[in-house]
Amino acid sequence: MESISLTSVAKSLGYTGIVEEVYKSNHPDVIKWTKYFHDLICKRKIFENLSDLLPADVLTARIVATGWHAFSDFMPWFLCQAASMVSNNLTRHYVIQTVFEELGMRDYRQIHADMFWSAAQSIGINSHENFILKEDGELKKSLNYLKSRLLSYSYDMQIMGILLGLEMPAIENIETIYSGMSYDNESALILENSLFFKIHREVEVEHVRLTVSNFLRFKKSNQDTNDFINGFQDGVCFWNKFWCGIKNYILLLKTS
Repeated sequence: MESISLTSVAKSLGYTGIVEEVYKSNHPDVIKWTKYFHDLICKRKIFENLSDLLPADVLTARIVATGWHAFSDFMPWFLCQAASMVSNNLTRHYVIQTVFEELGMRDYRQIHADMFWSAAQSIGINSHENFILKEDGELKKSLNYLKSRLLSYSYDMQIMGILLGLEMPAIENIETIYSGMSYDNESALILENSLFFKIHREVEVEHVRLTVSNFLRFKKSNQDTNDFINGFQDGVCFWNKFWCGIKNYILLLKTS
């Protein structure tokens, strides 16, 4: 059986990974389908379109931090809702793993949204840029899109698909928020040494493996594959909306 190899920092917080008997990280199908889904992400060029936001400044850092905190704070509800919607407890067992981590596992002080905001505060970001949290703003619309897509689903594979769509660009997301918040050498060093970034630079690879393995574990037909890919594309569409929204907020303030 396999469990993820982590540093002493992550292990001390209980990040020991998911016990896996079949779809380990070196399983040929895990490798094949991880590449397939990652290639779909790359075709959308979501992160290439953010390159003109760098190098970051304090304004960029505040907007990125506000946007990511809103997303991170929303995710536990989303993941719990997803787990409640699947049809059986075996599927639910695998779906619930990520939200268990997001909510700090057995330590409420390690809730990831709070951990992230602590990292933001450590570089001097002490309040949100509230104008991007408006109900009719692009950020709220992107989160509402994610919510509405999930609630529209009727099949387990759609649900697991959107979860992979959210997880697949995890490394790109973490490095984007790191770059977007590192407005000078000091802030970059502080963020690099923060608990949030230390943990997320390790566990995201396992989250991707887990969600790919869920696809392999539960698909039984071509229709299952189609449902999963459709859900996956909804997750990718969310990231496009989310990051385009963040970019537009930054450009708006920089040109006003």
